[in-house]
Amino acid sequence: MTEELNFKAICSLTTNVMGLPEGSLSFNNRTRNIQAARSVAGYIGLKEENIDRKIIAKILKRDRTATYHYENTHHKNFKHCIVYRNTFTKVYKKYKDISSELFSPKYLRPRENKYFDKEVILDLFIDSIRFKKDFLPNPSNCIILSL
Repeated sequence: MTEELNFKAICSLTTNVMGLPEGSLSFNNRTRNIQAARSVAGYIGLKEENIDRKIIAKILKRDRTATYHYENTHHKNFKHCIVYRNTFTKVYKKYKDISSELFSPKYLRPRENKYFDKEVILDLFIDSIRFKKDFLPNPSNCIILSL
């Protein structure tokens, strides 16, 4: 997906989790709940997805300097503002749940709904680097350092 679609997905996730109307992050509204949700979506887009500031500003209908504000005030808002803290916690938990599901073993291959063993990891490794069949290593000699 492109950065623009990624950030629109983050905005949609934020509005759904917070119970706001769809597209409300780009409204010219300064109520505290929308303002906090907009700031959280901008911060997650910047820090987690590395989305360009111009794209975030364009979708939120703000100027690029607002994204610097979201980034610079995150720690202070999280520490002192209960509305921002609750918003960030809810949205970030949901964001991490969705992103961790995408990288769970069941999405790698249909047959890997069980725990990983040496042969499955070796198969993934071989597929990722595309060995020729003549040069396949022996799975009994493989050492798994960490998963």
